Amino acid sequence: MKTGNRHAWKWIVCMVACLAFAAGCSGNSDPGNSQADGNKGKTESKLVNGKFEPPITITTAFSVGSDTKFKEGESAEDNVMIRWGREKLGIDVKPLWVVASENEGYDQKLKLTLSAGDKMPDVVATTNKMTANMLMESGLFKDIKEDFRTYASERIQKLYESNASVWNSVSKDGKYMALPTMTEGINLDSVMWVRQDWLDKLGLKAPETIEDYEKVMDAFVNQDPDGNGAKDTIGMSISLKSRVTTWMTEGSFIFGAYGNAYPSQWGKAADGSLEYGSIQPSVKQGLSKLAEWYKKGYIDPEAATYDEIKATESFIQGKSGILFGAFWMPDWPLNELYKNDPKAVMKAYPVPAGPDGKRGIRGSDSVNRWILFNKDFHHMDAFFLYMDHLYGPSLYDETSEFKYGAFEGYDYVMVDGKPSIDEKDFPDGRRIPKPFDYSLSGGGFEEVPPGVVPDEKNPKLRALKGIVETPYDQKAASKGMVYNAAYKIAYEQRKYASPNLFTAPPTATMESKLSFLDKMELETFNKIIYGTAPLDVFDQFVKDWKSNGGDQITAEVNEWWKSAGGQ
Repeated sequence: MKTGNRHAWKWIVCMVACLAFAAGCSGNSDPGNSQADGNKGKTESKLVNGKFEPPITITTAFSVGSDTKFKEGESAEDNVMIRWGREKLGIDVKPLWVVASENEGYDQKLKLTLSAGDKMPDVVATTNKMTANMLMESGLFKDIKEDFRTYASERIQKLYESNASVWNSVSKDGKYMALPTMTEGINLDSVMWVRQDWLDKLGLKAPETIEDYEKVMDAFVNQDPDGNGAKDTIGMSISLKSRVTTWMTEGSFIFGAYGNAYPSQWGKAADGSLEYGSIQPSVKQGLSKLAEWYKKGYIDPEAATYDEIKATESFIQGKSGILFGAFWMPDWPLNELYKNDPKAVMKAYPVPAGPDGKRGIRGSDSVNRWILFNKDFHHMDAFFLYMDHLYGPSLYDETSEFKYGAFEGYDYVMVDGKPSIDEKDFPDGRRIPKPFDYSLSGGGFEEVPPGVVPDEKNPKLRALKGIVETPYDQKAASKGMVYNAAYKIAYEQRKYASPNLFTAPPTATMESKLSFLDKMELETFNKIIYGTAPLDVFDQFVKDWKSNGGDQITAEVNEWWKSAGGQ
């Protein structure tokens, strides 16, 4: 995730706060009862048999990517998810705008909307922590603490009570300025995806150590694993455009093999304080190894220009033999591999160990999305009703209408009474994998933290044992053995994962200095990897980072850490 230009954002936030203050002085913000369009002065809407009558309108915003799929005749403005809300709940979701997701188009649109003082949607969801913080500081969005206590269902309140730390990223002066959505804690933890058919052809075993890994990559580069007679394959796919440890097609495993520090995140030091991973000595070892691999041709020469999605293409197109990413990648985007090569075989393995037997990966955040609510929005009761319906699958509620998936005929079909996600089973041969992306919450609530559901009730683990009894077991089984085996590896690798321990909004010095520091870090690391600068420039980078605001940021981070009860 790019941090963006914090100076520009800060100016925008200040200006918008002034506009919001002026608007507040000239208007009435009394929430009143539920209104038909989310604002005062309209027909009151009542909940009748679980549905609002008359229907209420809630505005939001969507993005559409190059990989977005709709059924014929559907769009971001009119699709099965929007029809469900209107027909089932009497909630009519209307996007104020729809933009292309490429080049951070969604976040850029929010930035322009703020700077122009244009109307913001009733509900805004973002996966970008910096964007969420800018919106929280704008003065345009409301504190939801009392709304949550009043309108959230009992099961959702209990879930958040047992995972109260997720509120850290949205808390300000005792207020909850957004709703954080929780993850399972492993949703972005990397496993090692390998072309098993390439291994088998070359008579190789899956690598268990970094030494083994280098031998496999060398073979994938030099022994023609695709059998086309040309030297046109690489060892591993990796994205280096924004950082080396990111959410997909990433390289945190190499740093975990040499230490406990990971670039671009905060971890615990020996004395219990927080320290910035990018400046720790073990990171230098990891960069040295990546530089060595680049020089040998194991890494795509264009990696520094590829974002996380673009970087997967070499694997999908049969030009790369290994990548590191989440367990769910067979569902998207690695499912495209089989379209390009129906005989391809891929398999997940644990990440390789370092020379001392150490394994480690960048851990997943406990929050993956922030949902903000316009100060003029008065339908929190409707939102939390909507949210409770979408939360059913993550809690394995067998009465949920989403127990098999989002919508039959879209992300699954029923075959002999069981759900299937195989595109061959779809009448039109086309699966729509992510209908929940066009929900009011910007996605489903498909995950809960570890421990909420005991292992013996975990459908993915049950499916691997051949236990298929409930609708959720059937849904898990429909994902296939490759997917569920990868999940099991990620689940068992939790002990190796190190999440970012700094979960609060950016500190004061981060707002003014971190954009510069992040740019310096990215440029230095890529120069080392590409061999355009010697490894020892890392030492100067550390000094420059500390003297250009890094030491002050560290002090501010630890001030927060202490106040949050960190040890």
